[in-house]
Amino acid sequence: DVRTDRFGGFSGRFRLPSVTLTGSFVLRTQGPTWRGSLAFRVEEYKRPSFEAPADPVREAYALGDTVRLTGTARTFSGVPVAEARVLYTVSRSSWWRLDDDFFHPQSGEAFTDAEGRFSFPVVLSAPEVQFHPGRRACFTYQVDYRVTAPNGETVQGSATLSAGTRRY
Repeated sequence: DVRTDRFGGFSGRFRLPSVTLTGSFVLRTQGPTWRGSLAFRVEEYKRPSFEAPADPVREAYALGDTVRLTGTARTFSGVPVAEARVLYTVSRSSWWRLDDDFFHPQSGEAFTDAEGRFSFPVVLSAPEVQFHPGRRACFTYQVDYRVTAPNGETVQGSATLSAGTRRY
């Protein structure tokens, strides 16, 4: 049992039995007038053997442009991870809501080359709404990617791009 603070927040601790198998769990909460739940996974920790950071985008870009996101998959000792599969998705958000702004998330696949380099396009598509002259608009594009080495090991990465009506 826990009590809420004056803002309705609460925290608590619990311990999973040590003989429990790894997998999915659900934590359920219940108050006098509400219920909630949170699903989480418990896995055996395995230290990754490689990383795949994205390179910073150095060229200027704006809404409507296509940017190439690049990166390199390398082991921690510097050996390239060649022929790894890269799956990516791109989502868009803004700090205001546009009722008629429909964005279909982008997704695709790429592979690392012999040096472990990967590259894929990110289309910074502008919304289909018309902006008033002089009004500036800015959108955030979240790029999430997974790199899977030929041995099956997978690491995740992400990059954030902000694009507006002016090229920066």
